[in-house]
Amino acid sequence: MPEITRKDFYPAFNVSLGKTLAAAAWVDGDLNEDEMDCLKAIVLQLPYISFEDWRKLKIYLAYPISPPEQKSIINDFLEKVFHKGHAKLAIEALLKVIKADGEITQEEQSFSAELENDLATNVGSFLKKLKFSTSLMLSIISLNLSRFYCINCNKIERLIYK
Repeated sequence: MPEITRKDFYPAFNVSLGKTLAAAAWVDGDLNEDEMDCLKAIVLQLPYISFEDWRKLKIYLAYPISPPEQKSIINDFLEKVFHKGHAKLAIEALLKVIKADGEITQEEQSFSAELENDLATNVGSFLKKLKFSTSLMLSIISLNLSRFYCINCNKIERLIYK
């Protein structure tokens, strides 16, 4: 199984993982202090988590997450998982959070099993890999175009102001 490296993380994945962990912690109707501490420790160790990202996640920690919202969070998360390492990290983090209070409820076990199944069927798809590759290529092209534009603008500005 491919290992996940720092370059495989990106802000949208991190925020979505944080929301997913919050949904898992709330699935039994209770987010206790041990689960909260574990969730915070995991999320705040992810690369590229900004203060603004953390502010977005705190909303999901304040109040219980309804079943329809949980499903929406999971669907959003599945759209952001492009790498088998992402799936492995998500399951490991999820298990840490739901085990943090010393017991796994039936709701937590069902949530975990469903997410694991969804990840297994989602990650390996050809279209998902193609979408990730296309997204990555467009990001690189956009970055290169903006650099090219800035370099050429500087050259034009120098000619104008001479």
